Amino acid sequence: MLSVIMVCLTEKTINSKNSLIGMLSSLLSYRLSAEEKKKTLENDYNIPMTVEMEKEVNVMCNLSYGISEMVAAEAAEAAQKAVAEATAEATEKATLNTLFSLVEKKLLKASDAAKEAKMSESDFIELMNKKS
Repeated sequence: MLSVIMVCLTEKTINSKNSLIGMLSSLLSYRLSAEEKKKTLENDYNIPMTVEMEKEVNVMCNLSYGISEMVAAEAAEAAQKAVAEATAEATEKATLNTLFSLVEKKLLKASDAAKEAKMSESDFIELMNKKS
């Protein structure tokens, strides 16, 4: 039988009355530097900083930094994609509105405007009528 325990660690839990939660929060915090983590472990939790322990803390710090960098990169990519999609949609709407206006002013034939919009003439006219 397998048991699983989930622990939610936040910056607020660093000062937890529960020493395990506080220690884990400090160790896994992305806001504390490696040196701050080492001092906290040594001073607050009486864990001696041996050469081996310092190496392990440094590995943990690099891991949390890598995770935060990955999350930041994914967020930036998602934002860029959203901006690109919104820009494309806005450009398409502006182009259609310009074509509608040119057809309404009889400066352009509906068939030519539809070709420019890459749709059938009947679809273009239907869309233009819905806009009005």
